[in-house]
Amino acid sequence: MKTLLQVVAGHLPPTVAARVRVAAANPLLDGVQIEEVVAPLAQLSEGQVREVRVALADFTEPSLPQVLQDELVVLQRDPSPAALIAVVRDLLAAIAAA
Repeated sequence: MKTLLQVVAGHLPPTVAARVRVAAANPLLDGVQIEEVVAPLAQLSEGQVREVRVALADFTEPSLPQVLQDELVVLQRDPSPAALIAVVRDLLAAIAAA
């Protein structure tokens, strides 16, 4: 999951990427904090979301929870920030729960 996080963060604006990386390293991350981290993703343009989609197009990691695998499929069809927010939100939640 951390590999997926690095791929996503590597294609986000630097300040947003830094927040995502710091959140992922926080062992006490809760739902409110996750929402604070993903909120700026709503401001991304479709072009920025497309860049992340392209980077994730061939990403495979069999150990990913099914919900994340499903969201990656949705992200490939949906260029909206909402689809990216769902992936990052659930990714951070899965990392925090591990």
